[in-house]
Amino acid sequence: MHATVSKARWQWMLVGCLMVSSTACEKRGGGDSNVDVPLGAASSVPELVQKESEELRVHNYRLEEENRALQARIGSQNRDHSLEAQGLRKRVDELQATLKSNEDAYQRHIDQQKQAIAKLASGLRLGTIRTGAGDLTGVVITDVESDGVKVSHDGGITRVSFLQLPSELQFLFGRLGASEAKVSGGRGNYDELASQPGGGQVASTAPGSALFEKESLLIITTDKGTGSGFIAKVDGKHYAYTNAHVLCGSPGGFNSKLVRVTTANGTVLPMPYLVQISDTYNAAAPHGLEDLARFEVVPPKGVRAYELVSSGADSLAPTTEVVAYGNSLGGGVFTELTGTCLGVGPDRVEISCEIVPGNSGGPVVDRASRKVVGISTYLDASGMRDVWAKSTKFGAVRRFAVRPERVVKWRTMELSALYGGIEEFRAFDRDTLTLAAACFLRPRNNRGGFEAPSDQRGDYIVREVVIDGSRHRLGGVISAGIARVNDRLGGAGATISASAANPVYGEFFSSVSSGSASQVTSLKTSDRSPYMKQFVTELVEVREFWQVQFQKSAERFARSVK
Repeated sequence: MHATVSKARWQWMLVGCLMVSSTACEKRGGGDSNVDVPLGAASSVPELVQKESEELRVHNYRLEEENRALQARIGSQNRDHSLEAQGLRKRVDELQATLKSNEDAYQRHIDQQKQAIAKLASGLRLGTIRTGAGDLTGVVITDVESDGVKVSHDGGITRVSFLQLPSELQFLFGRLGASEAKVSGGRGNYDELASQPGGGQVASTAPGSALFEKESLLIITTDKGTGSGFIAKVDGKHYAYTNAHVLCGSPGGFNSKLVRVTTANGTVLPMPYLVQISDTYNAAAPHGLEDLARFEVVPPKGVRAYELVSSGADSLAPTTEVVAYGNSLGGGVFTELTGTCLGVGPDRVEISCEIVPGNSGGPVVDRASRKVVGISTYLDASGMRDVWAKSTKFGAVRRFAVRPERVVKWRTMELSALYGGIEEFRAFDRDTLTLAAACFLRPRNNRGGFEAPSDQRGDYIVREVVIDGSRHRLGGVISAGIARVNDRLGGAGATISASAANPVYGEFFSSVSSGSASQVTSLKTSDRSPYMKQFVTELVEVREFWQVQFQKSAERFARSVK
């Protein structure tokens, strides 16, 4: 607090200090106003300085007292505020818990409303509605979603935001979509979504376009996924065309049944009794004509079926403008993907249309002739790994469509027979897995039979694979053989001699090897469509690898039981 002393007071204090002997000042640090003054010199200090000093000490004391009182008051207020803050925090926690409970109850109520509204609206006919892309006619609601409704109309299938529905329905459906509309920024985002290829609307196509035939575009659903198809009139009959792999699947994901065939406007077609798989195959060009399938259908009255381009009037060229229709990524809607032919071959065409999984089986239509020139079939990404293709157009994914008019022979079979043959593949593949597990069987310590370990090999546990595989042909031979060996050798309490155990083990390995070889021969010699035959080679190669491993396992057994 000394800083409050006036300039005049400092001058008087300095005079008093100067009156002290120079020796004392030097000893106490020079002109410090707080030096101890010798008793003999005290009478030399002016009385005014003493008075001012006393007043200063009193003033300082009062300020210190005031400061202490203020600090005490502050401390008390802080304690009060701390208690108040604790109370507020507790109240906030209670309010948050109540709010969470209310939100959960509200969400349950909304979910119940959604279910009721969706059930009520499904199948509701709206006639004509206006969207940013134009008027939609013949509109029927097929499904209700969080951000709008899915509808079929004269131009195909699309999603429509709640804001584009008639006013009397907006309030009802708005209860489902209000929160999503706020997050996305309102109607503008709905329209943007609807205009994106694959986002729910047939892109770049005016309703009623002659290229888009909603009664003739098909969504084909199996137990493993969905693909595309279309109805075409050939030789006076109507066929549903698609890829063989859409109906059948492939190794590791073979289908077991056809679930449903639905047109783009929602009509469910009867399940076929007979199907035809292409019997035309070029071994030098796989993924070609063999991957086509069709079955006869009775289309709804007035349907405008597609036509296949005539193989004798081939006008395709790398500049031909085409349109690919399909159920892109299995989204349940048809997209229109425009592009051109990039290359033309005897059984396929390369296209720039950005087809993706889900488009398989869909038609590729020539814009000029309005006829089908290809069926979207496969993508090729090999150029992305080729050093010579890098930085060229071949370094990207390439897309191919097979030419259905080039199939010269079809193999007709019952649909049940098709899936029966596929089931044989699935069972063979499963038996191969059991054979692989059998390679890790171990002899018991006393040579008293087999021990199926619970060891993990890759994604599988040996013991579980062997037990579960007993339901199949070779798996049954393996399980029965293990039981027979254990029954013949496992009753002995003492260690069995090698001369007694080896023949029993050898008989097991011989019977399993013989059963596997017989199964391979049967698979190789069976009569199948070219599409299914190509998988025989792959399945057999894997089986033969594990047969070799199984023989090596037999040799290890023979050495270990000596």
